[in-house]
Amino acid sequence: MQIPGGNRSLFETSWQKCLPLISSSLCLELLITALRRSSAIYLQPEMIVDVPKDLPEETFKNITIVLKELYDKMAARTQRAIYEWMRQSLQQSYKPPGASGTDSWITAENLWFLGRYIVHLPLEEIQKISLNEIRLFINYDNATKQLDSVYDITPATAKAFQERIDASGFDMANTSTVYRLGLLVCFFDNVQELDAGEARSLLHQMIKCSRLKGFQVAVRKLKSQLLELVLKNQTLNETLDSISDAIAGLPFMQLESLQLGELVLGVSADVFYSSSADELAQALKGTLSDHAAKLSAAQRLAVVTKVVETRDISSVLDLLNGSFLKELPLSSLLKTKNYNITQLDHKQLRRSQALFLYDMVSDGEPANEVISFGELVKGLTCEHIQSLDNTTFLAVAELLENNLDLLSSYQLNCLAWKYQQELPKLTPPLLLTTLPTALLENAAQSVCRPLLVSLGRAELPLIIPNSAKRNKVVRRALQCLNYTLRDEYDVDILGRMICNLSPQIIKTNISLKALAEAFMQFRSCRKLSNDQKREVRNKIREYYGNPTAWQPELIQDLGPLVTLLSKEDLTILAEKFQDILLQLALEVEGMVINQDFLAVVFHALRKTSGNGKPSSLSPDCSSVREPSFDHILKLADANSFWSVQELNCMSAQTFVKSVELLGALKSFNMMQLAALKDKAKRAWGPVRSWKKYQVVALGRIALALSESEIKELELVSIDTITVLSQQTEWTPTQARSILEVFLQDSGLTVDAMKGWDLVGSGSLLCAMNDHEVNSLSAATYSAAAVRIGEIVCKVEVLQELLKKARNSFGNVEDWCHFNLQEFGTIAAGMSKEEIRILNEDLMPYFQPAAIAALPSEVFKEFSPRQLARLGPENAAVVTESQKAALSPKQISSLQAAVNGAGLIEMPPSISPTIDGECLTLSELNCKYEMK
Repeated sequence: MQIPGGNRSLFETSWQKCLPLISSSLCLELLITALRRSSAIYLQPEMIVDVPKDLPEETFKNITIVLKELYDKMAARTQRAIYEWMRQSLQQSYKPPGASGTDSWITAENLWFLGRYIVHLPLEEIQKISLNEIRLFINYDNATKQLDSVYDITPATAKAFQERIDASGFDMANTSTVYRLGLLVCFFDNVQELDAGEARSLLHQMIKCSRLKGFQVAVRKLKSQLLELVLKNQTLNETLDSISDAIAGLPFMQLESLQLGELVLGVSADVFYSSSADELAQALKGTLSDHAAKLSAAQRLAVVTKVVETRDISSVLDLLNGSFLKELPLSSLLKTKNYNITQLDHKQLRRSQALFLYDMVSDGEPANEVISFGELVKGLTCEHIQSLDNTTFLAVAELLENNLDLLSSYQLNCLAWKYQQELPKLTPPLLLTTLPTALLENAAQSVCRPLLVSLGRAELPLIIPNSAKRNKVVRRALQCLNYTLRDEYDVDILGRMICNLSPQIIKTNISLKALAEAFMQFRSCRKLSNDQKREVRNKIREYYGNPTAWQPELIQDLGPLVTLLSKEDLTILAEKFQDILLQLALEVEGMVINQDFLAVVFHALRKTSGNGKPSSLSPDCSSVREPSFDHILKLADANSFWSVQELNCMSAQTFVKSVELLGALKSFNMMQLAALKDKAKRAWGPVRSWKKYQVVALGRIALALSESEIKELELVSIDTITVLSQQTEWTPTQARSILEVFLQDSGLTVDAMKGWDLVGSGSLLCAMNDHEVNSLSAATYSAAAVRIGEIVCKVEVLQELLKKARNSFGNVEDWCHFNLQEFGTIAAGMSKEEIRILNEDLMPYFQPAAIAALPSEVFKEFSPRQLARLGPENAAVVTESQKAALSPKQISSLQAAVNGAGLIEMPPSISPTIDGECLTLSELNCKYEMK
């Protein structure tokens, strides 16, 4: 049961042996157990065909209870097959009443019995349901619970049910009874019959609609219509303006009691800081924690700064959780003298925080007890691991193996070396892969099974950052499978590693028997290469044939893999299943997907919706079909296919309604952004009149603002700057203008900027000159150090920022590992002299972005010993220009770091790694024998 395929084997055997005897209580019990233990994920549509349709009533009831319970775990095609089996069984047992009855088998009782499977009822079957039966169904107390769970219902099915319910005499305009409709309210179709009060009540009920698996576009459209009704006599801006000043003075608990908790996201960082520390502490236990992830880093730091000013650091550590704790500056944490580690259980920590806290609390405490609390495991160093005796190491290793996702590739490598030194026969296969590939390639065949199991569960790029080494590990794993995936069991074993298969292996070495399950695994791969995508596409076409014969459930099961299909195949699907493809476009939003897919989605919608109405904006627009809000809402990333002329011809009303959606897209080019900026001017007036919320709503459209236009903006709030700084495509001139306008409008001088001002400015800080960086207060820099360390500026700015780090934390030669980890990219501002004297034990604590940002003429100053201690993650990001500046001996040491072979000390008499050379397998064996 603990190995991939174990569950599948048990399930399929149980199904095969017990299905013919399902009526016996023993076999029924075994099948139900097998279904529950496997969550029915191995249940295939073709297996349902063999289930008898004339089961005894009790047996039928018991097996369907489980099938309804496991509905969400199954593939869409399996759900459909189960519905068909249930339908046939219910029809077979249905006895029509007399002439006064109905010929439809869909009685109220059968609707209740189907449960969530009612979403598979064809529209024509729903339309035949007797009005009396639908009335009985909807008035049954459990109907609301049933309809609350139909997360995958489609708008067409929902509307068909609504029409039948409406025809039965149910008052669809009475919102006191409409709550009985469950998720059907998400597709409510009688908006015009509601008054403002009823619309407000319905809006409140629509909170549950976020649970729908799709069709959020339809939900958003309905919410928009209801909101217009609610605000019939008053605009939203007027409503918010009338209470905005009052909100700023309300305690957070009152915000929550008014259902306004979400508005806490709009409270500025400065207002948070000026709030009462006690009130903030109370809110951190409720409202603020609930919305922490949605708050900006600047808002969170303002809260943390206020709390830190009024409490001792131990009580601050007790109070803060999650995203807030991660904002606690290292400079504040360094004031901690002792702390009860049990309080850290289930708390999230930055690696720099964990490194400091581990050092502080580990003195005199057993290592296995220390790392059992929270994320302190992130602070375990190679030196800690090496110093453990065997008994303690085994206890620690067991804990670490349960938290591998928290460990860096460097820590994993250290753990593997410790195993190899002390307990080579016990080395877990996953850790074996982090060692030099020579060890893995020469490992005994007996390691195959556990190796495959371990790799299948791992996110390989995180464990092995270097792609060349990763490919060798994959080849070793495939060798265990004779380079062939024969069936679904091999796919189970391969697990996530399928994402790392070469295009050639995908093309020639996956058997037809293994393909269906392989597609399910490929669905989870987010970074397939273009060549891999091409081969997966070809396999889909080979296995499932021409898309003209596809059913909607197959498209749902393939999910994001559908986007890989050819333009011709996608066009066929778009003609049959436009709604499903539009939904898919929303689900894969933000992923790098096939442009052909987006183009097909765009043109399919335009074709079926008549391209929108002709625009009357200007004579130039007379022959242009303008984009509608409905179009924009549905198209997601496919909105990038609007031409500049079409965007120019969009109505001001449509722009205002959709500006945030359009501003969030990363795919618009500068000409399209310029057209949208001009549209903003027409809708909102001249730039100097724009409100803060309008500037924020622009998103990426703001990139089209010229330097002179930026100078007209009102940028008094750091919260506006925070949103602007999230755009990474500003030119140096634009960034400089934004920074200058903020300082001017806010009345701040650089030396008066607070920690959250620096955090909110983000990459815009790169536009500061030497004098301005020098003017930053050391305390302010310290508070924002970790966030500043996430930005990548030109090296001259990094050098100036590094001076601030020296002022706050001492010279580089005095830094600890947690300092180097905290400062991030700022470490790339080190001088050649500082590089030369840097303690080699600190090398793994550089952040990868800092290594990549080091100028080649500085990078080459690392000694062979330092380079060998970089660790696999840092070694993987060394650039070609940096490598070109190295000597052969340095290159050799860098390769040792890639393999992780430089992380332990070797006796000089047997190991050339003392001078940075790579180890051969015989030298490693020699070392183990001497030990």
